Amino acid sequence: AKGAGEDSWFHTGQYLGIADGVGGWNMQGLSSARFSRMLMHLSNEYQRNFTRKNANRLPCPMETLQRAYDEMPLGLIGSTTVCLAALSGGLLYTATLGDSSYVVLRNGSIIYNGPVLEHGFNHPYQLSDKLLIAYTKARTNQSVLCDFPRDAINMTHPVENGDIVLLFTDGVLDNLFPKDVEMAVTKWQESDSNQNTTALAVGLTELAVRVSQAPNAHTPFQERAEADGLACQGGKSDDIGVVAARVVRTGTSSNPTDEDRGLE
Repeated sequence: AKGAGEDSWFHTGQYLGIADGVGGWNMQGLSSARFSRMLMHLSNEYQRNFTRKNANRLPCPMETLQRAYDEMPLGLIGSTTVCLAALSGGLLYTATLGDSSYVVLRNGSIIYNGPVLEHGFNHPYQLSDKLLIAYTKARTNQSVLCDFPRDAINMTHPVENGDIVLLFTDGVLDNLFPKDVEMAVTKWQESDSNQNTTALAVGLTELAVRVSQAPNAHTPFQERAEADGLACQGGKSDDIGVVAARVVRTGTSSNPTDEDRGLE
């Protein structure tokens, strides 16, 4: 990650998560960093404990997100977008809320694009502190725009050995087109004989950072802004986070069980 002030993530074998603390709090002198980090910590803790108690079965990402949100400390200022992914039985299960999302690539081409949930341009769905929501609603006597884990989009994708799974925050979506991601993954596959996914994540992050700092870059964010009637030029500065994983077959049988697949 670059900046990483409000981005947070985890990666544990068959489970991935990434969250992007919403930067709008900065205008009030506040930060969403602790909120996004706590959500990722609790998500990771829940899936680990569930797996340990249930004979290595994995909880679905939607359940993990709901349980983590239920355990968030009240009064923790901030809000965050989030994307979770779990690999089980040769299937990738995902839960996406906001504009932290994912792609799956096979042989250098994107085969699945994760969804993006927005209320409007540059206004993503987001989880917020439950106490703050109740307090604001009581003080203003108005409905408060807020989102919950139940609003996340759940998807399931069949995956194969060697597929690449990328989770990222909007700093990637805003600055890199799909073809940029495909070219970066292809370059990594051709140049890294060890297929080190950490190197892939770093390379994609650095590419997005370069574009975000280029005053004359043509970006997806610029296209979306112009479609909304707004003038925008150059890269979009932001925290940028990437989690990269490769689907691997870990069993030794010629006909391995579904559970013999993991993410590395």
